[in-house]
Amino acid sequence: IKPNDVARCCRAALGAGYPHVDTAEAYRNEAGVGEALKGATPRPFVTSKLWPGNPDWKQAPKSFDDAVAQCEKANVALGFPPDLYLIHGPFSGGPEHRLAQWTAL
Repeated sequence: IKPNDVARCCRAALGAGYPHVDTAEAYRNEAGVGEALKGATPRPFVTSKLWPGNPDWKQAPKSFDDAVAQCEKANVALGFPPDLYLIHGPFSGGPEHRLAQWTAL
């Protein structure tokens, strides 16, 4: 879904009774979901995910500080902390980076 369409699509899903909304840094949909959920009652269960970086795509793995900063950015974009925050495919950078990312969460 294009970022400009996220809020409209999310509102349609809520109207159809969806109990869960899935967001992620990689999907670039956190702000649109946050916009759609302003004032929503009941608010659905919301999951978001940290993109850990992908060495196969020449991306550096996220450090502890990077992971904390991205989690805070997700909270601001959504307007609230997600109910569940995961690492999106925890494959980046080896065990020491995964441990730092999990610790940050």
